[in-house]
Amino acid sequence: MKILIPLLGFGKGGGNRVLSKLADGFISHGHSVSFLVPYYSDEPYFPTNAEIMWVDKKGMIKRSKPEASATGNFLKIAYLLYTGLRSLRNAQFDVIFANHSLTTYPVKYSGIKGRLVYYIQAYEPEYYQLIKGIKNRVLEYLSKRSYSFNFVKIVNSHLYCSYKEINTDKIVNPGIDLSTFHPKSHTQNTGRTKWRLGTIARHEPQKGTQYILEAYRKLRDQRDDIELVLAFGDDDLADEKENISVTKPDGDANLAAFYRSIDVYICAGTVQHGAVHYPIIESMASSTCVISTPYYPLSCNNGYLISPNDVPAIINAINHVLAEPDSVVKDKIQNGLFTIKQFSWPHVTQKMLNYLAK
Repeated sequence: MKILIPLLGFGKGGGNRVLSKLADGFISHGHSVSFLVPYYSDEPYFPTNAEIMWVDKKGMIKRSKPEASATGNFLKIAYLLYTGLRSLRNAQFDVIFANHSLTTYPVKYSGIKGRLVYYIQAYEPEYYQLIKGIKNRVLEYLSKRSYSFNFVKIVNSHLYCSYKEINTDKIVNPGIDLSTFHPKSHTQNTGRTKWRLGTIARHEPQKGTQYILEAYRKLRDQRDDIELVLAFGDDDLADEKENISVTKPDGDANLAAFYRSIDVYICAGTVQHGAVHYPIIESMASSTCVISTPYYPLSCNNGYLISPNDVPAIINAINHVLAEPDSVVKDKIQNGLFTIKQFSWPHVTQKMLNYLAK
């Protein structure tokens, strides 16, 4: 198959990693894969073996990245994709692989030929609903409307099979590189005098970082044997007196090392519970204990569940985990290592190709 993946741009988010890994998986099965991106985009943060076609400011396709003097807004980016797709109408792609609501519009209206597929990695309108402003109301409307388009819809979690405007029976979970995100050694975190808690710190309110920080600071008033490591947090969040540090792991190998360096990973996300959450499966694969609101595949058998928007619940869960017998925690960790086998990239890639080939 000849597969085209239009992107708003390459980035550092988990969704971008999924697309790079899927593209490489498709190539390993003998298929041809090309990304189409506006010239505003950075180079891929997650490397890929796929061809990259850049759309310059005149809508022309370039094989090397044109220099970008500024960042475009979403309308400019969508229009550039539209013009790029128009110029590829006669290229005879088998599959056009839309992957964000704002990529569906250029695909739909460009007239490009091929099987139109929409890989839905989140219910985007909920994210826009949390942000004020006319622009976000427009984006909320556009993302809702995209689910009505006549694309083959594939979702990344059972949650989205019948979720508001989304309706499909096709599911392909995101994958994980189990050679990179591997269990820590038995002696890796021994010898420390404090329990090391960790989370990926985000500004977006739905990520719940604010609840984790509040819970940690209250817990510090009760005990001094804990510290908190914030991955990707702002430097001004670091506080030596409160034992809060900030780290910015670059690339998957360093991100995996972060997970292995902590004793407990905490997630307090507030929306779309039941969806797959990358930090959960990455922590499980790294044999790190997980406390989280109910994201897939966390359960009482492989981690510790908390209710959303609940600072006391986070405090109680941390105290509970740190008081648990080692054997109980180790059993949950082992169950987690078994759970994440379903997310291996070979398994995920083959399942996606089965859908694309039909």
